[in-house]
Amino acid sequence: MIYLWVHGQHSGPFSTEELRSLWQAQQISDDALYWWEGMTDWESITAFRPPVLQPLIAASIHLSASSEIVGRPTESDLGLVATEVVFSDTGGLMSIDERASGGRSTRTEHEFAKARSLALKRLQNEAAQREASAVVDVALRYSEFSGRGGSLVVVLATGSAVRLRPRMPPAP
Repeated sequence: MIYLWVHGQHSGPFSTEELRSLWQAQQISDDALYWWEGMTDWESITAFRPPVLQPLIAASIHLSASSEIVGRPTESDLGLVATEVVFSDTGGLMSIDERASGGRSTRTEHEFAKARSLALKRLQNEAAQREASAVVDVALRYSEFSGRGGSLVVVLATGSAVRLRPRMPPAP
């Protein structure tokens, strides 16, 4: 979603289509600035370039284990988002020798890291589909299911999708 800053006031969010319609109807002045989550700074509306790739937008979704993003008040709560990633290791998560010696399994740690990263990316994607700018109260849970000589691990990621108030533009 795209926000405008005109004469000291912010408005929005607008979709790309809504913004283009307003521009074509000459309802936006040339001195307006625009911004969406993920942009580093506000830019002049005369140089408007719409957001093009969903993955880039999803990657700009803030994640926080706390209930807020510091310095960014929540504008609206868009509901629960959740995802799960399942991975297996037919040899068991840690070999008997590694368990007995109290050792570490770098292969297992690598699989957990990949699963955790994928779960968080999926959480960002689900939040982006709801046009959120952040996911707060992010929690990760792990469950293991063993049997028939192998194990399945489920990584569950949950949080609350929220839309944050837009950043303020720099002072003129």
